Amino acid sequence: MKIMVLIMVNLMTAIYDAKALGVVSDYLANDTMELVEGGSRLYEARIQNPGEEPLRVKLTYDPKFLKIIGFQDEYTIPPKSSMPVKFNITAENAEPGTYVVEYTVHQLSGAGAGLPLLLKVGKNFRLKIKENENAQLENGSARYGPLFGIAMVILLLIFISKRNKKSKR
Repeated sequence: MKIMVLIMVNLMTAIYDAKALGVVSDYLANDTMELVEGGSRLYEARIQNPGEEPLRVKLTYDPKFLKIIGFQDEYTIPPKSSMPVKFNITAENAEPGTYVVEYTVHQLSGAGAGLPLLLKVGKNFRLKIKENENAQLENGSARYGPLFGIAMVILLLIFISKRNKKSKR
């Protein structure tokens, strides 16, 4: 029993000093970003290094929807700090619907004593692309505008002819 207690105490003291790569990102309600077809929006993730030594990381991401502003092959994060990474989320060449957008932070260098662990942190969120209502209105008015005008002229002629008939009586 004493050995078990000693093992538990040793494990707890070892865990106390554990420091690992962290990734935090902007809050999205229901983990979903909504964009209008053809629109774009900025999204920020922050890579955190709680360790005592600089940390090198690499980002992989979905290039269909994400573009990194100020892209670098490798990012070096100073000790006990964080580095913001800004994504431009675009819905230019996608049909309306819901998509899963992913990015991953790969740790390239280990830090600290002992056996270094190179972590990989994957994050994702849903991107809901809605139809552009303005484009529908423009397309609809361009398509149905002349028909609407003709219908209004016919109704006006009917109204004038009925009015003239009443005035002749």
